[in-house]
Amino acid sequence: MIRTKQLDMYLIAAISTLCAAVIGSIGSLSSIVVPLLVVEPNQGNNIHIAEHRVSVPLDVDSLFHPVGWMGDSELGTKYITLTDPYSGDSCPTQTDGHCIKFQVKPGPSGWAGIYWLPEENNWGDKPGIRIVEGAKLTFWAKGETGEEVAEFIAGGIYGRSYSDSFRASTGRVSLTSRWKEYAIDLTDKDLSNVVGAFACVVTRLENPAGATLYLDSIRYE
Repeated sequence: MIRTKQLDMYLIAAISTLCAAVIGSIGSLSSIVVPLLVVEPNQGNNIHIAEHRVSVPLDVDSLFHPVGWMGDSELGTKYITLTDPYSGDSCPTQTDGHCIKFQVKPGPSGWAGIYWLPEENNWGDKPGIRIVEGAKLTFWAKGETGEEVAEFIAGGIYGRSYSDSFRASTGRVSLTSRWKEYAIDLTDKDLSNVVGAFACVVTRLENPAGATLYLDSIRYE
């Protein structure tokens, strides 16, 4: 689904997996720190401003959809399942009783993720959404066991005519088994064209047994 973009965005995940295999033969990986994804805009990108504009607050799921499968996610439900909406005791009671359940099993790519896009297969070939006066992206998240590690990203899809006009990330986050609100600061970001509104990425190196995450209330504010 991502082709050239995967090479730009997730090469570090593949390198990390290879390094883990090599280092595993000479010692423990417990002390190794592997950075999650760091991507900067390509300076040569021709960034357009989206015509469709909306103001905050904006619920991400009102205009974007979790259809951007990446890594092992592209191989089907053998390695990943997304239940949206999910209802159960794991969902926060302060909302409508529904949330998103994201389950990942270790696969051959060594990482998996999903982007919320304006429509399926729009990786920047078509305009995104212009978000006016957005200062942050907030969301609630938790892990099934409290040992899950993930990265959450806003923007960051590059290489096409309508590339994202920004990228921001939480960096590596160690989730707890209790719901917690997280925020990505967008104060100085250009939100004139948002294609990848939100993404969740996990790696096999940091989640060797897989991961189960719950997400809720993803909003631009």
